[in-house]
Amino acid sequence: MNIVIIDNDTSILRSLELVLRADGHEIATFSNPKEMLFHVVRSKQVDVLLTDYSMPEMNGDELICRLEKDPSFRCKIILMSAHTDLVNQIDSEALHIDRILAKPIDIHQLKDAIYN
Repeated sequence: MNIVIIDNDTSILRSLELVLRADGHEIATFSNPKEMLFHVVRSKQVDVLLTDYSMPEMNGDELICRLEKDPSFRCKIILMSAHTDLVNQIDSEALHIDRILAKPIDIHQLKDAIYN
């Protein structure tokens, strides 16, 4: 699977990349939402998008809204956040979010979200 991970915390990016690459996935990581948008627009080969909610330049929900404007962009979307109070306010159906995971990320829950 082609998995794109975006998080402004580079240690989380590296950890998730190592775990998912070990399972044989192609991984692209980004700490900047704008760079990630450029990558996705160019490649359009994303099976799973794993995005943080709280980022300095653009929140995860705003990022997803921008991606949703492209009708050809379709993939599984997993939102991560340490701010469960904010996450509870997100309309996951409207944003086509498949799963919301609390940080710190439980690897078993992450793999379940990816495969199911």
